[in-house]
Amino acid sequence: MVQLKLDTTRAAGLKPLGTPGQRSFGLIVQTVERALTPAHARVFAEPVPSPEGDATDWYATVPGAARRLTDLAPEAAEAARLRLGGLIGDIAALADRLGTGADPDGQRLSAALRHAIEVPGERSIFLVGDQPVLIDWAHQQDGAEAPRGVLAAMIPPRIDPRAAARAAAQAAATEAAAMPAPIVVEAARGPLDWLWWLGIAVLGAMTAAIIALLIAPCGIAGFSVLNACPVAAEVTGGDPAGEARQAQLEDVVAGLERRLIEADRACLPVPPEPQPEPEPERTEVVPQPEPEPQPEPEPEPQTPPRDEIDERLEREQAQSGELNFTLVWNDTSDLDLYITCPAGGTIYFEERNACGGGALDVDANERNLAGNPGSTITRTPVENVFFARDPVAGTYRIEVKLFADDPAQPGRPHPFTVRVRFGTQTETFQGTVNVNRPEWSRNFSYRG
Repeated sequence: MVQLKLDTTRAAGLKPLGTPGQRSFGLIVQTVERALTPAHARVFAEPVPSPEGDATDWYATVPGAARRLTDLAPEAAEAARLRLGGLIGDIAALADRLGTGADPDGQRLSAALRHAIEVPGERSIFLVGDQPVLIDWAHQQDGAEAPRGVLAAMIPPRIDPRAAARAAAQAAATEAAAMPAPIVVEAARGPLDWLWWLGIAVLGAMTAAIIALLIAPCGIAGFSVLNACPVAAEVTGGDPAGEARQAQLEDVVAGLERRLIEADRACLPVPPEPQPEPEPERTEVVPQPEPEPQPEPEPEPQTPPRDEIDERLEREQAQSGELNFTLVWNDTSDLDLYITCPAGGTIYFEERNACGGGALDVDANERNLAGNPGSTITRTPVENVFFARDPVAGTYRIEVKLFADDPAQPGRPHPFTVRVRFGTQTETFQGTVNVNRPEWSRNFSYRG
């Protein structure tokens, strides 16, 4: 699917919230989509930092026409705020649930979600189709009086329908009790007193019926025909027909985008027709005897050379398999290795076993949210992901993310090396991360 670029923002004037690891797009989206719905996950635009690290391109993960919230008409803008407020309220409630436990991983995710639902202002809110999308999330304006809680102000209040019904019934009963009692005038008795009393009884019954229809029916106990309290509609998880219609419209929009791209290509100038090549001169070919095929020598098995990476793996007692991904760097910062398999699963520090046989068995320089080390801190760290047997052939995505900077030298770049070993072959990648560009990625094709 063609991703839609929403805007490009500069790092100057913005203050990031939390650590680079907490601002990881993959971590936020996977956590929200697993616990809530894809619509909640699509609230966050994907950031793509520039090579210099001074700007970020933001891409929507849904197709459609993009409009900034501040450019909408007042009625449309208010409707978008209500929809966005409902989604943000669910994400905030998820952060509360994760933060109440004693699990440090849950507290880390809770803090990451709370940072993610902060934006510098309403100019960071877009509407793509009917889907609210945020840019500059987990950032605020760089200043002493920077506004906070721009999205929290849009969360609608939670109202208990039973409490509202009880309050209405109590108000109706109070209003009925405050009505003055009817004045009864005693008439002179005569031979037709029973007709007079019958009229009084009919009038009283009519008055009681009128009062019963005027006040809230929920406040009347008695006949079921008068007790017409509305039954609260059962809340369901969603409208299947509406979701199917939305998916169909998204497919239509994606098809139109592809047609536009093909139309742009059709507008390119038509290349000139190739001139026919002259016919080659005919020469008499004398057949030559074919040489006898010689048997190819069998290749001798090669042993990979031993280097410093192998020494670090042996020091940490790392395991190896048919396919291995190893990350090394040379300072006390906390870098994390992510491996996304062809089928879609991702192996990293919170999901150490995935992809039907892959595992992360060495995680170096690990720190918790307070910056305290959770493992031995070393200047020769190594992280290792291995597939013991039968790794799936296809494209593997390698990602390196900066979770915590080197406290001894904050702000400096962190060069690293990623080695991929499969059988007797190796392939090596070099890269650098820093606080302005905390993520790096490459693709690796494994043929099996």
